[in-house]
Amino acid sequence: MALNFGPLNGEGGERRLNVLITRARLRCEVFTNLTADDLARARSRGVRALKTFLDYAAAGTLEPRAPAAAGVGSGPGAGGDSPFEAAVRGALVASGCQVRPRVGSAGFALDMAVVDPDRPGRYLLGIECDGASYHEARSARDRDRLRPQVLESLGWRLHRVWSADWGRNPSGELKRTLAAIDAARGGGPSEPEEAPEAPDPEPTYERDAASGPGTGASGVPAYRMAALNGAIAGVDLESAPTEQVVSWVAEVVAAEGPIHVGEVARRLVDAAGARRAGARASSAIESAWTRALDRGTIARRGDFLWPSEMDRPPLRDRGALPSSARKLELVAPEEIALAVEKVVADALGIEPGAIPTSVCRLLGFPRVSDEMRERVGAIVQEMLAGGRLAEQGEHLVVPEQMT
Repeated sequence: MALNFGPLNGEGGERRLNVLITRARLRCEVFTNLTADDLARARSRGVRALKTFLDYAAAGTLEPRAPAAAGVGSGPGAGGDSPFEAAVRGALVASGCQVRPRVGSAGFALDMAVVDPDRPGRYLLGIECDGASYHEARSARDRDRLRPQVLESLGWRLHRVWSADWGRNPSGELKRTLAAIDAARGGGPSEPEEAPEAPDPEPTYERDAASGPGTGASGVPAYRMAALNGAIAGVDLESAPTEQVVSWVAEVVAAEGPIHVGEVARRLVDAAGARRAGARASSAIESAWTRALDRGTIARRGDFLWPSEMDRPPLRDRGALPSSARKLELVAPEEIALAVEKVVADALGIEPGAIPTSVCRLLGFPRVSDEMRERVGAIVQEMLAGGRLAEQGEHLVVPEQMT
């Protein structure tokens, strides 16, 4: 076949592919009548990168030394060590340490890590230098506070080597670094219970499954609808015993709460096999949940029914629900607020205008309307007023992340 892919064939074509395939927030689906074998004769770097990507899409594994690996998905500082980093690593290797460069994911990759000689599958210490990756951080807050916090939360024990100190006294800094390695090997109060695992010398990268059992595409638990027992099938809700309807209402709220009052009626009507709820059936269902409220079995907040013992709502992905149940107005404001909090915390600060789209996608809504943006925006304002969010420059953060 003709290997003509337009700009992909030209100089820097691999960067075009990089932009194309690394912007997906949740997943990437590839539809093609080509295979990697069709591109075996490719000479340009961009088309070779496309060949590698098609092979990865089909097989789910990626050899890290494939020709296009450097051109796809590389992060800051991934292109190579600075002379300072190379000098530090060389001195450590000469001292008998086994050191691996560029360990971790782009953006949070360590400059180097020291392998435990007694347990080759583990790392003793992560070493950070003020080289390229340090200076390419967006801000001093990112590189000096947030980055170490994230790495330490993942179990890393860190040691910093400053270029100015190394330049003045390389032997002294080497001794200090070797002492930190010995301390990590001997254990101490700051050593994590489980040290991070080291990769095999020749690792391959395997694609994760889109979602595990019970997990939505957004990564949060999938919404589970109540499975009412078979006794309700074919029942005339208008004439059913009130106590029986009360128990069905309680079962729905226990499984799906907080749930909109209208959705409770819909679940019972659907389970009974009726086309719609008539006036008398709706009245019977309302009487049932009113009685459950009086007994304290369930609680009501606005238009939503909650299990009486629930204080904090679960965060759920509604992407797999029927379209009739996949509406933002059917999500309790408390759950939306929880999604806002997660989005802001995970982003370590985010512009207000980007929050509604991220929140809706987290909840399983791929398309975001103006009404949805307004509702999320109103909840964001309430959270700011209540102190659950805070302004830091042009970004919103959770108060715990403020510098």
